[in-house]
Amino acid sequence: MRTYSEFVEEVAREHVKNSPQKPRKALKPRPAISPKPPRPKAPPKPPRRTVEEGWASAAIKTRAYRDARIAAVLPLVEQAQRDGCSRLIDICRYLDNIHPPLQGEKWSTATLSRMLPERVAEQRRVIDAAIAQAQAEGLKSSRSIAEWLNRHGHRTARDRDWTSHNVFRLLKARNPTQNPM
Repeated sequence: MRTYSEFVEEVAREHVKNSPQKPRKALKPRPAISPKPPRPKAPPKPPRRTVEEGWASAAIKTRAYRDARIAAVLPLVEQAQRDGCSRLIDICRYLDNIHPPLQGEKWSTATLSRMLPERVAEQRRVIDAAIAQAQAEGLKSSRSIAEWLNRHGHRTARDRDWTSHNVFRLLKARNPTQNPM
């Protein structure tokens, strides 16, 4: 009697003998490979700028952008002033309602003060005159000057009450070599 493994080997041998072999395909000659055309050369790169040249061109672009923005805002500020807005914070609120800036931001007194330095200088003159008047009346401490400014209707650039700290910093900024109080 044959074992199972012998039987499998015999069947496999007969299967190989009886199976028709596929004729081999004749190899086709490969076409000649044509060389790739050379790549066109890239245009020469412009010479690298120095750091100073880069900063100078960036400053020119920034200045041009700022000047264009100021030119666009000045008529709106004049319109706000005609409509009764006298302080920067009032002008900011007016511009927020009439002409909001991009991306949902809000106009700030800092932005307007950079755009309108003569307006800030005028407000500073008014506050300086008010502080000089308060000091002429005999007020010495920053707290008493702040109370006097609030009593007489003067507000900070952000439309808030004056505090002793605001007055102290303002006096210190005006005369840094002397202690204000």
